[in-house]
Amino acid sequence: MPIFWIGLLPVVILLWAAADSMRNRTRGVFCYSPRRTYGLNLSNASLMIERRSFIEKPGTHSSSAPEPIPKTKPWGLWMRMPASPDNARLWRKGPEFETGDGFYGTDWIHRRVSLRIPLWLLFAGYLPLWVLATWWQARRKSRQLRTAGQALPRGRMMEE
Repeated sequence: MPIFWIGLLPVVILLWAAADSMRNRTRGVFCYSPRRTYGLNLSNASLMIERRSFIEKPGTHSSSAPEPIPKTKPWGLWMRMPASPDNARLWRKGPEFETGDGFYGTDWIHRRVSLRIPLWLLFAGYLPLWVLATWWQARRKSRQLRTAGQALPRGRMMEE
C-alpha cells in the first residue's frame, strides 16, 4: 500500500510541526522586490502566511522613500526563536484573515495582509483525503486480484 506509507509522511510532519511550534517560532521571509516581502510563520500550532509592503500615500511624492528591503535568495531567510507564551491557546481558534496599515514616516504606508491557518485544520482537511486515497487503492487492488483469479483456468491442481 504505497499511498498509505507515502501519505503517512505529511501526517508525521504536521504532528511534529504542531509539537515544535508550541515551543519555538520559525519564520521564513521571502523578498523578490525592493518594497514587498512574503513570509511564513509557524508558531503556536498554526501557520501564518503574510505579505508586507510599503505603499506611497495617495497624493504624496516623497523623496524620503523607505530603505529598500534586501532581496533574499530563492529559499528565503529563515529565523528560529522561542515561541510567545501569550498565544498558547491560539491552536483552538479557526482560520483568521487580517489586514493592517501602519505608517512609515509621513508619506509611506506599511501594509500587512495575513492568513493564519491552525495546523489542526490542515490535519482535518488532509486526513479524509488520505483515507479516501488509501481506500480507493485497496479497492482497486482487490478488483485486480478478483479479475486475475477469474482469468486462471479452472481445474484440478497439479499433484506432486
